[in-house]
Amino acid sequence: MDFDGILQLVEKDRQRFKEWLEESGNLTLEELNAGYNKWLEHYNTTYAKYKDLEADNDAKNISLLAAKLMYFNDLTNFAMHALTIYTTRLKEEYDALKNKSRLNIKKNQKKEKRKHDN
Repeated sequence: MDFDGILQLVEKDRQRFKEWLEESGNLTLEELNAGYNKWLEHYNTTYAKYKDLEADNDAKNISLLAAKLMYFNDLTNFAMHALTIYTTRLKEEYDALKNKSRLNIKKNQKKEKRKHDN
């Protein structure tokens, strides 16, 4: 794998993440969690595969190192962004459930009060 090969991987994964990001608004909480785990696993396997990749001379090694670091940074950002989307949705669903529970408690309290008043 050389500099151009790494750049092709970068573009491919950027496109994949863009597509996932567009779909993320319609995904369930479980699907968002699975998406985050998928990106994290992709980062881990890609890092393990390419971390020790070296070129045949120092000048190419510097370019290759820069491309690898950019790629690893992108993958980290993808995983973190996926985690942010997941945790934001988790908080929204938690807040909605908490508010629904509060409304039910208030309704039950009103019913109990009516029973005692009658």
